[in-house]
Amino acid sequence: MSTAREAYRDYYNDAGDPDFHRPRYQWTIDTFMPGVAGKTILEIGCGDGGCIQLLRERNEVAGVDASESGVQHCLARRVPATLVDVSTQRLPFEPDTFDIVICLETLEHLANPQHAIDEIGRVLKPQGRLICSIPNPRIGHPYLYPGLFTFANFRRFLEQNGFRTTKIVPWGWAPRHTILPTAWQRNRLARSRYVAGILRRGLHHLLRNSRFFPHYLYWLWTFDALYDKRLDSPAMLESQASATRPGTPAGSGQHAASTSGP
Repeated sequence: MSTAREAYRDYYNDAGDPDFHRPRYQWTIDTFMPGVAGKTILEIGCGDGGCIQLLRERNEVAGVDASESGVQHCLARRVPATLVDVSTQRLPFEPDTFDIVICLETLEHLANPQHAIDEIGRVLKPQGRLICSIPNPRIGHPYLYPGLFTFANFRRFLEQNGFRTTKIVPWGWAPRHTILPTAWQRNRLARSRYVAGILRRGLHHLLRNSRFFPHYLYWLWTFDALYDKRLDSPAMLESQASATRPGTPAGSGQHAASTSGP
């Protein structure tokens, strides 16, 4: 089995225009960090420049990526970056270092997202911010853990690791046919701009600001989450081990036994 550093070594060698994603990065900054200055900011999955290339003049920034080619591109552009696979390695920073961690369309590429979120929490300051995005599974993006990256499950994943979501903003449209029931998706009229397209925009305007957020309409979702760092709180893996230890109700199956049968 290959490692992320092996799989993504040459990922950015044929990336084309290095500024292709610049409008997306600028949108992220304008939407979540307008006017940010004097902050310590880490970008995980900084690729060949990421957001930190636009933030470095007024902030203290650092980037990490599992792609050697991406890190080389960053260093050539004088963007500080380090080769790290956050699935398996510790981030090369002290605890409580960063005000903001940015992680755009990266967690779904990781073999061990739990290790990554633990490391993000370690290097964030108390009440630090995580700004992260994931693609909508409806667009056909391949996943190592597809169940984790549904909208509801990913939000729950953040919450159980101490991240309180304060804002969610979508980016781009999911293909219009994907919002239809499966039986209708091959119908030419139903999937057209006159049916699916109008339905998609109608649901967007009607529900976007309601508690029935229509997450299925969009290409990806960006989460802004505050980290509730409790210094005496164990890591998620330690909590799980403690709760399921033999002799506890969960570990011994006492709860299941007491609730089974007629």
